[in-house]
Amino acid sequence: MSHGSNSIELEASGKQQPIPVSVDASARPPEDSNIYNVTRTRKVFSFSQLFAFSLTYMALWEGMCSNMYFALFNGGPQTFLFSFIIVFFGAISQAASLGEMASIQPVAGAQYHWTYYMAPQSVKRFATWIQGWSTWFGYVSLLAAIANVTIILLESMISINHPSYVAGGWHTSVLVIAMCLVHGLMNVYAFKLIPWVELVAGVLHVCLFVIFVVVLVVMGPRNPSSFWLQRNISSGWDNEYIAWNLGMLTCVWSFTGFDSAIHMSEETRKAKSAVPRAMFWSIFMNGVLGFIMVNVLISAMGSVEDMLEQPSQIQAILLNVTGSNKATTAMIAGLFIISFSVNLANIASVSRLTWAWSRDGGMPAYFAYVSPTHRVPTRSIILTVFLVCALNLLNIGNTSYVAFGAITSLSSLALYLSYAIAIASIIYVRLSGSTIKLGEWNLGRFGLPVNVFALVYTLYVIIFLPFPSTLPVTGENMNYCGPVMVAVLAIAHPTRSPHWWQSRQAARQEQLRLTTDQEDDLERWILRQEKLGHAPTHAQVRTIVRSVLARHGDHAPLGRKWTTRFVERHPALKTKLGRRTDWERVNAATPANIKRLFDVYETVDWIPPERQYNADEGGIMEGQGVNGLVIGSSQESPNAVPVKTATVPFKSNGSDANF
Repeated sequence: MSHGSNSIELEASGKQQPIPVSVDASARPPEDSNIYNVTRTRKVFSFSQLFAFSLTYMALWEGMCSNMYFALFNGGPQTFLFSFIIVFFGAISQAASLGEMASIQPVAGAQYHWTYYMAPQSVKRFATWIQGWSTWFGYVSLLAAIANVTIILLESMISINHPSYVAGGWHTSVLVIAMCLVHGLMNVYAFKLIPWVELVAGVLHVCLFVIFVVVLVVMGPRNPSSFWLQRNISSGWDNEYIAWNLGMLTCVWSFTGFDSAIHMSEETRKAKSAVPRAMFWSIFMNGVLGFIMVNVLISAMGSVEDMLEQPSQIQAILLNVTGSNKATTAMIAGLFIISFSVNLANIASVSRLTWAWSRDGGMPAYFAYVSPTHRVPTRSIILTVFLVCALNLLNIGNTSYVAFGAITSLSSLALYLSYAIAIASIIYVRLSGSTIKLGEWNLGRFGLPVNVFALVYTLYVIIFLPFPSTLPVTGENMNYCGPVMVAVLAIAHPTRSPHWWQSRQAARQEQLRLTTDQEDDLERWILRQEKLGHAPTHAQVRTIVRSVLARHGDHAPLGRKWTTRFVERHPALKTKLGRRTDWERVNAATPANIKRLFDVYETVDWIPPERQYNADEGGIMEGQGVNGLVIGSSQESPNAVPVKTATVPFKSNGSDANF
């Protein structure tokens, strides 16, 4: 990969022919983007932690163990093997394409942000709206499905040791709710631990892979080489081509969601290089591990007919290989632990996407709130957990799994649609006669071919995602992802108007004007001034903020309640900001105080006359600010603060007035 710039800048050239891609290290983010001025979260992820996060999130070889049924159902072992290879190359091209955009603009909103900046002007608003809702709904449904799979693994362990146990739909729902509540609490109150949890899970992910491979290869049976090419179609499809592609969707689903690392960008250090590297190399490593596991499973499994009759294929394989309930339980427990950590990471990722989409007006700005105490988007986390719990209530009842399946089937279609729109946007920029200044992680001259291959693969997969997996089609086996996708966009259609959430969004934007570092610096300055006996007024704070924003090209008026909201975000300031009042000044100007002023003035010979700025009932002041602000402090060298109007007493004359 080549290295170069940090951001994107589009310059219309007027030409219609493809032009070379330039890489500029001095590039800057778009001036009209506010993403760098509203982040309130901590940067807690290093590259290694984010890599482990992404590696574990994919859990690809574990997915091959848990979700092989439909590959065997529609195609058999040869579909399982060769479709994995195709999907691997398609997914890694998708990851490389999204990685380029992540290096240009690493932001939690990811795909819809890139679409807005790169899509054609005539369609960018509509494309961004489709993109945002597709990504969000896709991730919520994916999270619900992963939570369901995690609990099914737990129920599988119970059934191994208690054969009489029959898992009911309500069991799954209750266990999913309990697990998601634990994950929600961890994301709010212990988020600093999550990078380390995912790092440990990443190590366990690799160690368990070695254990599974050794056990299955050393202790398992050996199928003949012809078994790898065996074809089996039990779905009722007469067309082998369609059946084969439907079997491929097993691998497609397991590769879905690789962009989760991007949604953690605003909490990652050196995100412009760390995020694309973590995403790309986690896909590559997972692909290698997954390919090995597919071959090991094909070698050790029984006949296809026997596998299709089992409620859990991996459970049947492990019991056959080990001959031990305890060993099988222990190995499935390892899969459960990994899946548990995947669900934990998924809630973190989906909540950041929810936060970003709310912050940018796609959802109510209420969910864009970031807790000043925990520095995480608490309301988005709560909403995410609530939605997953609500969706899993559809498991309750004898046939309600159809409704749950209809919702979760949306994940692949929605996310692949989001990939297609984003990749098409960067292809448009490359072919439209514009100059794109890439980030420091990019594909160089291979960028356009890789983007085109990724788009073709994505569109090809989208064709088969709405197909029913079984014929004849009934209400129970129908693939509902197409109708559900249309219904989702229809329900979300009113939000397409830019004025839908405008009032709340505008109010929220008034509160989120400074970066986290800038707010922290302002808080420290206020506390320091208070210790010197001169807490700044609300007006002085607003003056400072307007000055800082103006230097960054932001000349929009500051919200009427901005200072109040700022104090609410920083509880330590609640008693620090003071308001000057005329009666305090009048009360301080007593004859006794004025006499004391002149008495003190005669003794203060260590303030050079040229440094004396003012002397009144408020005290003797020293120092001149760079923009006319008078500053005084107890430090040896008074600091000049670049603001416009304020005075700070250097030595008080004893008055209790707050000047």
